[in-house]
Amino acid sequence: MTHRAHKVKIEDVRAAHAMFKSLLISLGLMHPEEEQRMIDLIQKCPYNIKIGERGSLRIDPREVRNSKEFKEALIEAEQIVRRQQ
Repeated sequence: MTHRAHKVKIEDVRAAHAMFKSLLISLGLMHPEEEQRMIDLIQKCPYNIKIGERGSLRIDPREVRNSKEFKEALIEAEQIVRRQQ
């Protein structure tokens, strides 16, 4: 018995991959790419983020105001306003 090598088109592989990924997402076994990016961003965020009932994100404003990034941005904003006057 001889085995024949089947030539597979890259388009067929991509289509099969997309269908399998879609199946996993619909079964809840995998997150869609956009959702996974949001999950990654939330996990990497230096602030304490709470997720509300309808999916809204809540960050403690005091935590943001006390951050180094906010203080630097505030100084830059003040400089811009001074230049405009």
